[in-house]
Amino acid sequence: MRKFFGVAPKRPGAIHVRRADIGGTGTGRAAAARRLGTVLACAALLAGACGSPANDGGGPYVPPPTQPDAPPLPGKTVTPPPRDAPRSAVPPELQGTWSGGTSGGTAYGSVTLGPEGDLIIVKGRLRWVGTVVVERGRMTFYIPGSAPRQESWSWQDCQYPGGFGYPYRTLSLSGYSYVQDC
Repeated sequence: MRKFFGVAPKRPGAIHVRRADIGGTGTGRAAAARRLGTVLACAALLAGACGSPANDGGGPYVPPPTQPDAPPLPGKTVTPPPRDAPRSAVPPELQGTWSGGTSGGTAYGSVTLGPEGDLIIVKGRLRWVGTVVVERGRMTFYIPGSAPRQESWSWQDCQYPGGFGYPYRTLSLSGYSYVQDC
């Protein structure tokens, strides 16, 4: 009998059995289940390795939630910090909401600085309200229920992307960039 590509041609009435059907390493259901199990195990390991950044200087500042069991959502009423909390006037060029974009350490986050030192930090669905003291080259964030956090900062006025996009300002907090429309 002549073989084509290592497979004998089927004859009328002959039973053709593939190696995968008898426990081989082909494309049968058992092999598919093993591959699926391997993919799910890898996904679980990767998900465990991608937790939120620690507040140890290894990533952008993410303060602890003010209410761990029910973190407030953006747009919901949040108790403001006490009026006697440390704060300073914020220069006009730093006021407003600074967006973190959709990738990297600042993804889906924003920092809002008010003229009298009010502070709102949003990271995903979490929201923290506090105050800020702005000094030359350094900001100190005060969030009720957590220790004060100092961040170095720099600011760059309107930048015009070449050929596309909109002009934007950049606020850098300890090396992490946030942008604002000009």
